Amino acid sequence: MSTRAHLTSALLAVAACSAPGVEPAAPDAAEPPPVVDASIDAAPPVFTPTPFGDTYDAHSVLLNRCNHLMHIAGSEPAEPGRYPLAIFLVGTNAQFDGPGIVEHALPLLASHGFVAASVEYENSTLFGAAQNCSLYRDNASCMVRNDSDYVLGERRSALARLCGRARVDCGKGVVILGHSQGGLTALQTFQFTPAEPPSPEPTPRFVAAAPMGFGPQA
Repeated sequence: MSTRAHLTSALLAVAACSAPGVEPAAPDAAEPPPVVDASIDAAPPVFTPTPFGDTYDAHSVLLNRCNHLMHIAGSEPAEPGRYPLAIFLVGTNAQFDGPGIVEHALPLLASHGFVAASVEYENSTLFGAAQNCSLYRDNASCMVRNDSDYVLGERRSALARLCGRARVDCGKGVVILGHSQGGLTALQTFQFTPAEPPSPEPTPRFVAAAPMGFGPQA
């Protein structure tokens, strides 16, 4: 018998003696396959983005009222269902419907299961000297609530119009994202309570704000 065979026999004997009553497993016993939860590593569903457009009564800087007709660019999943809402606000002088927004940012959000919208608002440098929290609050206020929302069936605020879309369930959550001035405006939206929608439509539920790129003075 070779030295390796003697050593193997000795180790098996020691193992058997050190664990009385336990039979050593057969060397060629097949191990059961591990149980794998396929859902852990499964890729999330990818939805098909479909563009849409709308308008709302935005804040008028000159009149200080929610009566300035502005636009909404959006993208939503084509698949049946109702999805949470993501609103994006561009920064100073940026186009709410620029190529980077309507061709990339909004479809990306829609492909991950959001109804995504870029909301136009007064963000030009014409009133840049007056940029402060009061302006951000005024712009955010008209996005979230209009005194005429639902009074005679109207949906005038950006939030009311978006939450009324067939693909949207604002009870599942509303996320506000924004860059620079848009980020500061996004933070102000949480100060306002949306108008109560008609039953059985769920009340919009703000769950997160994601501001980015403020600049050193903010």
